Amino acid sequence: MKNKFLNIAMLFAVAGSLAFASCSKKNEQVIDRDPPTIAIVVNGSANIIIQQRTFDTVVFNFTATAAPEVTLKSVRMVRLNIITGDSLVMIDTTSGLGATFTKTINDQLLNLGTLANGDQLTYTFTVEDINGKTASAVITVNIKDIIRGGQFYLGGPNATINLYRFFGLDPTAYIGTQFVGAKKFKAGTDIIGDSSEYGIKSYSKIDILYFYNGAATVQNALYSADFAFAPGQGWNAEVSMWPSKNTTKLKFSVAVRSQITNAANNKIIHELLDAEDFTTGGANDSVKEINSAVVGKDVIAFKTANYEGYILVISNDPTPIIGQIGLQTFYR
Repeated sequence: MKNKFLNIAMLFAVAGSLAFASCSKKNEQVIDRDPPTIAIVVNGSANIIIQQRTFDTVVFNFTATAAPEVTLKSVRMVRLNIITGDSLVMIDTTSGLGATFTKTINDQLLNLGTLANGDQLTYTFTVEDINGKTASAVITVNIKDIIRGGQFYLGGPNATINLYRFFGLDPTAYIGTQFVGAKKFKAGTDIIGDSSEYGIKSYSKIDILYFYNGAATVQNALYSADFAFAPGQGWNAEVSMWPSKNTTKLKFSVAVRSQITNAANNKIIHELLDAEDFTTGGANDSVKEINSAVVGKDVIAFKTANYEGYILVISNDPTPIIGQIGLQTFYR
């Protein structure tokens, strides 16, 4: 009997040992012994950022961190021009790497003589650790120039000296040999000379209308081409003949005219435009009482389907015969 109880006890002991071993084995199977991947941070945190700059220095603050108790093996950075296919290895190192690699890279785009408006650069950061794990980040820089137009003039509805009443943004537009960045158009159906200069023929190219009236109820004003003039008022008779009309958002800007005209580089104007709010910032389909002599009334921010920028009021003379306003555009 004693041997029988001893045998039973041994069986329970073996079973318990097997159960414990089984649990231990099961626990080992769910433990994740795969170390975390490499962390890459460029300019804050995002893997992809967009910058709109031309011929300015692009700065990258780059940090790569290996997993705990792991060191980095290699770091590589390559710039590629998507349009031209030109590439440049900017970083390629395997020496002296620890657990963290940190570097600030200044890429002077001015040195890229072939860089043009519309080009796209990608910067690819690739890091490998001693375990063969890799991570990468891609930064995209869109090259977008600031178009700095020359001065041009529009006449009011009764002006007989200047017959141009409307304009559209056009980065290829010249007046004679002077680049102005805007194409001017006339009103009416009595076409004399080049018909393409008239709104009735070129309405799809018109973004902004200029108007004032002698009664001074509407002083110097700029309107979106699709502004809803009441019947018999403003340019209603003209634009009602146009099959389609472009939309332009307009607002007075807090930017000062000298900030724009004296900007040493495009980055300054880009940053001013980045701060403009065309959604809740008071953008509308017209700006009235524009005046070259009044701060706050002489810089208009605008946004069309293709461009955004500034219209500067350089001069204005709303007299019945002359009725001329001088404008200048800066846009991207």
